[in-house]
Amino acid sequence: MSKNILLKRNSIFVVIILFIGTSLTPNMLGNSMEKVSFLTTCESVKVTSSINKGSLSGYVNNSLMSPINGALVRVHFHETYEEDYTDSSGYYHVTNIPICFCLKNATASKLGYTTEWILLPIDEDTNYDFVLTHSKELNGSLSGYVTDTSMNPIEGARIRVYFHETYEEDYTDSSGYYNVKNIPICYCLKNCTVYKKGYKTEWILLAIDEYTNYDFVLTHNRSNISDLEKQQTIKNLYLQFLENFSLLERLLLLIFN
Repeated sequence: MSKNILLKRNSIFVVIILFIGTSLTPNMLGNSMEKVSFLTTCESVKVTSSINKGSLSGYVNNSLMSPINGALVRVHFHETYEEDYTDSSGYYHVTNIPICFCLKNATASKLGYTTEWILLPIDEDTNYDFVLTHSKELNGSLSGYVTDTSMNPIEGARIRVYFHETYEEDYTDSSGYYNVKNIPICYCLKNCTVYKKGYKTEWILLAIDEYTNYDFVLTHNRSNISDLEKQQTIKNLYLQFLENFSLLERLLLLIFN
């Protein structure tokens, strides 16, 4: 009788142990798996943040596709930003931009121009070119030198730039230099002419920017040279006539005296 009671007690004890074990094991395994998953995620974030850095590069030009020097290009992300300034060719290169799923706000700005912005997905080597327009109407200029075909400076040549049914002009100095100012910057081409008496008038269509340079070369007007030569020939004939008349007068005086 005592053996049966002992056997029943042992059986009950084993059942209790098995029940407790089966109820605790999933929780222990689950906690350990969650811990491993969390550690793995943290490590992957560390690796991603230290390796995946992108960049944004390109050019900043004005509406005439001329490079803008010193423009600020800034890429905003995660409450901070990276930036770079354009060089003389308008080129910029912003680095250390994190690669992630969010779009980055990229802006380009320069004093005197309207700021441009765009949302971009940044990769390792992302390229984008900005085009800035003047924030207000700015005036450009045209300057340079006027010479003849022998590269000698021409003084007093008139350079005139036509636009919007009016014009601005300037005259060359002793070195042949001119500088026409107050020319509006817009999409239209300007008719630029240079005039000097005795030379053929030259003209060209130019896109005027803030500082536009152009050198003119003038050739002599052949018709004017011919007129001068004719005048000199007539003068020489007249002098020769006077000289011959004087000799004839002397001969007549000798004969009649």
